[in-house]
Amino acid sequence: MRRRVAILCILGGCVLSGCRLFARPTPTPTPPPVQVSFIYPSQLLTAHYERLAAEFEKQNPRVDIVLRVGSPYSALGPGARNVDVAIVDQIILALLAQNGLIRPLDALVQGSPELRLEAFFPGTIDALRWQGQLWALPADADPWILYYNKDLFDARGVSYPTSDWTWLDMLEAAQRLADPLAKPPVYGFIGDINRADFVPLVYQNGGTLVDSLVDPKIPTFTDPAAVEAIEWYVDLALSYGVMPTPTELKQLGGFEAAVSGGRGAMWFGPVSEAGGALWGKEWPFNWGVALEPRNKARMTLITMRAYVLTSSAENPNIAWEWLRFAATHPDSTLGVPALVDAARSQAFLASRRADVAQVALAAMEVGHTFPPATWIDEIGNWLGQAMQEVFSGRLTVAEAMERVQSQAEPLLAGRSGP
Repeated sequence: MRRRVAILCILGGCVLSGCRLFARPTPTPTPPPVQVSFIYPSQLLTAHYERLAAEFEKQNPRVDIVLRVGSPYSALGPGARNVDVAIVDQIILALLAQNGLIRPLDALVQGSPELRLEAFFPGTIDALRWQGQLWALPADADPWILYYNKDLFDARGVSYPTSDWTWLDMLEAAQRLADPLAKPPVYGFIGDINRADFVPLVYQNGGTLVDSLVDPKIPTFTDPAAVEAIEWYVDLALSYGVMPTPTELKQLGGFEAAVSGGRGAMWFGPVSEAGGALWGKEWPFNWGVALEPRNKARMTLITMRAYVLTSSAENPNIAWEWLRFAATHPDSTLGVPALVDAARSQAFLASRRADVAQVALAAMEVGHTFPPATWIDEIGNWLGQAMQEVFSGRLTVAEAMERVQSQAEPLLAGRSGP
């Protein structure tokens, strides 16, 4: 009995004196989730990335993916600290890398043995290398194809284009479809030098614009086959009258207005533009697709969007895991998945009109993309100016290409890769 009283007294004393003999330990505060800020270019992609972020966060509960829609380029500027991963146009990777705005991925790729670069379409990974380093992973590929206005073909009784068409087939159809007396006129083909839609023609004619599509060091604008191809393009307007000149295109309100207004029967464009998806309004006519016509060879341009890891990422290893996850779970809202298996899957085929999916896959097999380069904007501007001189009659195509060649040679010699 005395022992029991003594124990009760001790316990009572502990309570009165604040004794912590049986007190619960103070819990350690739970650290907040690591945030990875991700910016992508179109609201059309939001549903995909919301699903993807939820899946990634479920697998990584201490990570919070912050999704943002908008242009990544202002967010990637000097001093920017609010973007970890971004989708950018592949062609500007060299400029971003040169300015120290993105990180090379080689070491991270080597540390991720489950990532198989050979699973992507041939050429898509090489197009993301600059000066011997890999700077991005593909987000999607966007091959250029031939679009046509079925209503105009039907009205003239002209057979639709096929993927077996040649330049001659396209020209003959354009001549039958053009209506110069209409108010405003209707053209068989709408070309736009601001979109550089003549570039694939050079390669379709067996020519080149640079010595290598992987590591260009020498411009080849004066290649006879290149000159001949651009002459054919210019003749569509100046000799055959089936394509508007740049001045006439401007009078129609520009490329998109001309197409949407039914003023052109055919035009070249990326898969992502199908039906007017990126134009803010649907095309108000029945339309179809085919591969771009061939001449001496089959070729089309592939533009790409790519995931980059910014230099300002505070947790680059975690940001890389999100980048890798996104790249290996591709979307098909805009372009074509760069992963071969994903592009050939039923999911992709079901995501598009059957004809668009089939032509897009065929274009991936014959398409090429240019490697990133720091000189691309300058040469692009010179080429655009030269083409304006040709259409105005101040220069021949040969003279214009000679001018661009002389401007480009020292630029490429000084800025090429290793």
